[in-house]
Amino acid sequence: MLFDLFKKKPSNDPYLERVASILHSTLAPMLPLPQAYSLAAECLSDLKGLISKGVFLDGPNPREPVMAYFSLCTMVHEARSSDDGETVFKIAILAGVQGNKLKDQSSFTPLEKGICQFGAKVLAEAGPAASAEDVSKTKMGAVSVIVELLQEQGAVVSHDDIKQLVENVSALVVEREIAKVGDKVLAISSLTNVTGYSIDQGDLAMANVYFRCVMAAMEKYVKGQQGTLSEHQMGAIRTIMSSYKPVVQELQAANAAS
Repeated sequence: MLFDLFKKKPSNDPYLERVASILHSTLAPMLPLPQAYSLAAECLSDLKGLISKGVFLDGPNPREPVMAYFSLCTMVHEARSSDDGETVFKIAILAGVQGNKLKDQSSFTPLEKGICQFGAKVLAEAGPAASAEDVSKTKMGAVSVIVELLQEQGAVVSHDDIKQLVENVSALVVEREIAKVGDKVLAISSLTNVTGYSIDQGDLAMANVYFRCVMAAMEKYVKGQQGTLSEHQMGAIRTIMSSYKPVVQELQAANAAS
């Protein structure tokens, strides 16, 4: 059981006792009260460590429902690779219920708001695994998107090469993420990667083609259709483009020198 990691500790902190009470009532009968206290104590220690590293802004102990939410989401985050996927998914659902009680954040401290953002991200990634059919469909869709973009740029690249570059990027991402970001975002991610690879190989002509495809895709699928993209997809786009900036700068420098 996931909860075997938390051994009984003496209950001597009223704050942790209140957090444990929320955890126990949320996860009962899975989580006995002594283990709930241990979970709360361990997660509070983890939170303080993350604050010291600058992951979260400093502040007083979060109010008890927020700390309980952090504890539940931490458990989901740390148990992602557990064989007991059904239990992890159940905890994720219950954590989501707890999170829904924290919608009004007008009085929250920056630390508490950061915890809620962390929890939302963890739970967004904790859904059931995508089916092989969904993943395959997303990959094929990404290939089609790239083929269309290359045709718009007047470039000729074999279908097998495009399929391979999509597979290369997909191998770096868990299948759940592939299905959630969809074919268009996966296509953009694949193109940004192959742009950098082409630069590394000294093939500036293809690097420029792929660069133009990325820009066209951003204009076509993101800037013009932001309202249709999920928060998860927009987060992926922001991450992709943040890592793409150095590639763009390298390409510009290489073009200027040639």
